[in-house]
Order: sequence, then structure tokens, then C-alpha cells
Amino acid sequence: MTHEKVKKQDIQYTCTKEDNGSLLVDVLSLNSNLTKSLIKKLMTNGSVFQSFKGSTRRRARKARNTVKTGDIIECFYDPSIDFEKEHQFKCMYESKNFGIYLKPAGARTEGTKYGDKTSLLRYVEKLKRYVFLVNRLDMEIEGLVVMAYNSKSQNILQQIWRDHVIKKYQAIVLGEVTG
Repeated sequence: MTHEKVKKQDIQYTCTKEDNGSLLVDVLSLNSNLTKSLIKKLMTNGSVFQSFKGSTRRRARKARNTVKTGDIIECFYDPSIDFEKEHQFKCMYESKNFGIYLKPAGARTEGTKYGDKTSLLRYVEKLKRYVFLVNRLDMEIEGLVVMAYNSKSQNILQQIWRDHVIKKYQAIVLGEVTG
């Protein structure tokens, strides 16, 4: 089965005792119509989640992840999303506690359930151990995004953002505006 033949789908599966100790890739492959190679690609893209018993939901990125009884696996696939398109993110300023990055139009600030591979947040996560968003921009917008490198800095910067930042937008229109 080729990837193009698989339609958009959201999968949720709760692991049974028979699945205990198995690779997540194998369990998901057996309980969906997705191939192992596609599942591994989706894991790399950030489209697969694993909720461990009594803990929070996390993206499952490694093919060697195993499952336990009661784990919930979620997989979100949308063939229309292009995770191969690379965006050029630029760090405009950086200190020990935060960085300011230029996000181009067309890039996501953070991921969705369908993945985060091409998002600014994932880009910075690969460079820094901890990353916390201070502000977001819509995908269509180019502009500056502030990323804190610890939760204390995030709280301080978000307070400053709420109380002192004035947002200004500039629209560039191609063509003639009527009406």
C-alpha cells in the first residue's frame, strides 16, 4: 500500500495485555490500515501520541517505543500536509533566558495533532533543552515570536507581553481592492 492511497484519518487505540511490551509501530500497524514505514514517518513528523497510564499525553517520536496495557495510542494522518517543506527560521536576538525568532509566512508557530516537524517551536526544541512559547502568530503571518528557555522567564515575558506590547500589523495587497 502506498502512502498516497491512505486517506486522512484519526486513529485511537487502547493497548491490551496482549500488546504489553510490543513496539508501538507494530501495535499501530496491526490495528490500522497504515504501513509500518508510514507510521515511522508519522512518528518523525510528530503525528503519533502515546498516553501512559496515569500520565500525560506525549508525542511518540521513536520507532523503538514500546507499549503497556492501558496505554492509549493516537495517530493523526492527513496526506495533504507537506512535512518536507523546510522553513527558514532566523534568531533575531538571544539571551540565556529567551530568544526572539523571525517566523516566515506559511510556517506554523507550533504543531497540530497532525504533526509539528516544520513548526518554529520544534525547530527551537531541537536547539534548546526547554522551550516555552510567549506569543504565537497565525500560519499566514510573518513576524517575531518570543521563546522562553525556562518557565520562570515565560511567566515574566507573558506578563510583559500582556501589559506592555502593542501589536501592529501591515497588510500587503497584490491587485486591486474594490468595494
